[in-house]
Amino acid sequence: MRVCRNLRRLGVRERELEDYAHEVFIVVHRNLHEYDRARPMPPWLFGITLRVASSYRQRPRYQREILDDETLEDRALVDSVDLEARWSLRRALATLSEEKRAILVMHDLEEYTMPEIAHVLGLPLNTAYSRLRLARADLRQVLSEVEKVIDGKGSPR
Repeated sequence: MRVCRNLRRLGVRERELEDYAHEVFIVVHRNLHEYDRARPMPPWLFGITLRVASSYRQRPRYQREILDDETLEDRALVDSVDLEARWSLRRALATLSEEKRAILVMHDLEEYTMPEIAHVLGLPLNTAYSRLRLARADLRQVLSEVEKVIDGKGSPR
């Protein structure tokens, strides 16, 4: 389900995905009368998903929890190279700011166009392109550091 996948990419823990997906659809139902049918629905739905994930990450309980607490839960799911790569990407995405993570997920993973992204995020088009460039650079840096640690050539942050 696209909403659950995006909630996960935006930082919602696996064990809470169903609850927050449900919350997304409650918001959709509540605001469906405001939806502009001339525009595609997936970017509108992503905007709602983004706001629900953002409110999740701002909860005091989330702020107190250490991201590494998820390690055992996540690693229990890792049983192949593909899943290991997904886990690494998810951890790297978690290091990005909310703005950069959202634009990277929307463009590179969900394949929305930049005009759609700019509209959903309420940004000028050039700002959206700039944030995407910065997000990619930050992600490359984090993944490079992870690769060095895996190869034994560095140490974790």
